[in-house]
Amino acid sequence: MKQIIKSSFFQLLVIYVILVALVSFELLFKYTLHFEIFAVLLGLFALVLTKEKEVKINKLWLILPLILILVIRILPYLNNSVPLGYDPGIYKYAFEGFTDNWVYLTFPLGFLTLIGVLKNIFTIEQLLIPFFMFITLLLGFMIYATAKRFFNENVAILSTIVYSLSIVQFKVFSYFYYKNSIALILILLAFYLIEINSLLFIPVAAFLGGFHRPTFLIFGLTFLMYTLINKNKVKNIIYGCSILLLTIPFYLSNFKELILNQIEPLVTANIGAGTFITFFQYQFSTLIYLPFALIGFIYLIKEKKFNLIFLSTLILLVIVYFQLVFFNRFLVHLDIFLIILAGYGFYLILQNNKRLGLILIGLLIISGVFISLKQDKTPLISEEELEIISTLENNSYVLVTDSRYSPWVLGYSKSKTIAPGLFDYNIWDYEEWTKFWNAKPEESVEMLKVFEKPLYIFIGRNQRQNLNTFNSTCFNKVLEQNRTYIYRFEC
Repeated sequence: MKQIIKSSFFQLLVIYVILVALVSFELLFKYTLHFEIFAVLLGLFALVLTKEKEVKINKLWLILPLILILVIRILPYLNNSVPLGYDPGIYKYAFEGFTDNWVYLTFPLGFLTLIGVLKNIFTIEQLLIPFFMFITLLLGFMIYATAKRFFNENVAILSTIVYSLSIVQFKVFSYFYYKNSIALILILLAFYLIEINSLLFIPVAAFLGGFHRPTFLIFGLTFLMYTLINKNKVKNIIYGCSILLLTIPFYLSNFKELILNQIEPLVTANIGAGTFITFFQYQFSTLIYLPFALIGFIYLIKEKKFNLIFLSTLILLVIVYFQLVFFNRFLVHLDIFLIILAGYGFYLILQNNKRLGLILIGLLIISGVFISLKQDKTPLISEEELEIISTLENNSYVLVTDSRYSPWVLGYSKSKTIAPGLFDYNIWDYEEWTKFWNAKPEESVEMLKVFEKPLYIFIGRNQRQNLNTFNSTCFNKVLEQNRTYIYRFEC
């Protein structure tokens, strides 16, 4: 009976892989079928899989993910020097050592400390693009090391291949989630050190706490669950207390703003989803490896191996599925752990049917490469716009009428940036900004008199442009170039 079920499983798996390939090559619309239900059903078949024989994967396979990680991330910069994503200007501003109040609220002391060290080795331009590429490569290495320690080298190789094909992880790169990426390296390193019984995990976890609070939350919840099911409860409690004590110094200067002010939204469930794709979009972005991750997850339940990888995945699934806190952004973390479990799932398939497994993995790799190369690699603003921004008068006040351009003006103009809902110099609420966006010239003149001078207004080409607002002698048009405008407020 079990053999019949296993045979049916492989038949369904073949159908699934073929359908995913058709979706990848745009021969089938991905929302036509409920692939997520298909993936769950395939995951449940893990209960009938067995570890029949060991399968050795050649280490040369590691060359493939190494090439893919680098190539996919280098391609956007072949004919472009503008960093991808929305945040590069904000990071550039922080890298340059500005000490505005919002900088300390946005970038924890751990991050600023690390950047302070790295600035002695790299230029700011190197930190923005090539070093961030290196971070994504280092994360791939950490996935390999972690998967090898918790499972075996074969699983590690397969997990690294999956990581190199992950659309979600490319989005993390293209959205410029710098802190997030480094934090993922730190949490995997901490788990690795725990698994090898090294007390070095204590300072690593403490630094993670001072570096990225959301990732530290996942570490803390995972370590708590790990302690509850572990025999060495007393030791782990002592270790946990030690981590908290070492983390506190990172927040002494801004404890109220960074810690206490975050408690109320958590208690009242009034915290945002986070700026990332939705859980629905995530499911259809991971079709290549989702069922294999579920196979790995369910097989760990079958084996009763509730290790740190399993516990983290479980916690993240609960947070994301039930939309508890910052749930969309936690998809970034969930994806990393599902990638590791997908490597385990792929390996279980190879153990049960090596020949068919290799064929299916090969087809999925081809599909994944095709999808990865098709991802949008266009920066949010053009090189021309960035050059225009850099011509703005240093130390002046610049009002940005669209938040799309706010980080770029902040980081590349060296001006005091006034932007909707951002930074220290904004004194308008949403209603006042709405009024300004729709104001007549005489109204806008009166509204702008509250700001210090010299005051410029920047209007980019890719935003709503109500130029009638500036049809007054109080606005001197100092630049008009390819639908990009700079006005100087003279009254």
